[in-house]
Parts: sequence; C-alpha cells; structure tokens
Amino acid sequence: MLPQEIQDLIKTLPAESQLVVKAIAMIYESKFQKMEARIKELENQLSKNSSNSSKPPSSDGYKKPSPKSLRKKTDRKVGGQKGHFGQNLKMTKTPDYTTVHRVTCCTNCQKDLKNEPSVEQLVRQVYDIPPLQMEVTEHQIEVKECSCGCINTACVPEHISHYVQYGPNIKILLTYLQDYQVLPYQRSAELVKYLFEHKISQGTLYNLRENAFEQLENFELDLESFLCSANLAGFDETGLRVLAKLHWLHNCSTDTS
Repeated sequence: MLPQEIQDLIKTLPAESQLVVKAIAMIYESKFQKMEARIKELENQLSKNSSNSSKPPSSDGYKKPSPKSLRKKTDRKVGGQKGHFGQNLKMTKTPDYTTVHRVTCCTNCQKDLKNEPSVEQLVRQVYDIPPLQMEVTEHQIEVKECSCGCINTACVPEHISHYVQYGPNIKILLTYLQDYQVLPYQRSAELVKYLFEHKISQGTLYNLRENAFEQLENFELDLESFLCSANLAGFDETGLRVLAKLHWLHNCSTDTS
C-alpha cells in the first residue's frame, strides 16, 4: 500500500484507535532511524583501512585496495617530452680495450694498401660485459720442515677454511639478488646455472644468507644504538605474504637513515 492509502485507512478508525496506531508508528519510526544510523556506522567502519583512517596496516588483513597511480592524467603523449634531455650512451676517453680494423686492399682495384697511411680514423664504441664464467682458484699451501724439527705451514687468508668453497664475490652477488632484488631460492639457483654453467643447491643459497646475517651482527648493534639515540624516529609496518600466511615487517627510521 502507498503511504497516502495507509493515512486514509487510519482516518476511518475511531479516534482512540487512531491515537494508538500513531503512537505505535512513532515508536517503530524511531527504531528504524536508529537502525539506519547503526547500519551506516557499520558500513563506514567496514570501508575504513590504513590508507583512509588511523587504523594500522595490520588491521587490513589480506584485503588490499587496488593500487592507484598518483600521477594526474594529462594530454601528453607517452615517451620523452620536448626539452627533456635523454640518457644516451656517451663515448669514453679511456676504453678498456681497443680493436683496430685495418684496410688491407682497395675494394675497387684490389691494390695493396697495408703500408698506406690512414686519411681518417672512424671510432665506434660498444658497451658490454665480459663473458660470465665461474673461475676456480687453487691455493697450494706449502709445508716445510726446519732443521730444528719444526713443521711450518704457510699462512692463508682466514676466509679460506674449507677444501672447496665459494669465494666472496659470488656470495655477495647471490646475497644481493636474494635480499635486495627479492629473487627466490629456485630462481637464484637457475640464474647461476644458466649464466655461469654451474649448479648450486637451494640449501647452499640459504646458508650463504645465514652467513651474511651473522657477519652483520656488529652492524645491527650499531644501527640499533644509532636509532635509540636519535631525537626523533618514525615507525611503520608492512604486510608480507610468506607461505600463504600474513606476516608483518616492522621498521624504524630517522630523517637521515
């Protein structure tokens, strides 16, 4: 029924009944208003997250808003704009290697030009990396016996402690790729296999990271001391997915670190 039809029906009732119906209607209207206000409040709470309220990121759970670009839309075309200076390769005055491409004979009459002076020297430079390959360095440690009977063994660097081991360069590279470039164990092992033609186990990769962690103990203590002595520090947390579970990375920083 329409509201007007309901009003007309109420008017047909006795005066006392009309008062009772109106009183009941007022009670329910008040309840409905309270319910609507409560529903709106709950909807507002559900729509809140760490980006539009004071709630911490840990309250967001697995639900994350879609990333939005902070750039404003413009009519500019994609690519470099007018007046923009490109970052092109520039010739260096100190190349690592130089290859001379000589003219040996005339392409027209086939005259021998080996001893003729050049009239011009054109230059091209190529930026590249050397071929990647795993190098093995053998350390042969002398042992000598003195006439006094003492057995003397040559000294070797402290980090060479096993019969066969990985050197510092490959350790640094793999630790950097895993912890800064966030490359998983499996893909790190694949990278070593395809770039260096060398097989490395995921367990070894894990041990390399653990070793790096232990060597950074003093750095960690110094960093904690620095943060504790700072006049002002900021704290934040970031959600991470580890084995399909939600974890939280808590960090602390200052205006200089």
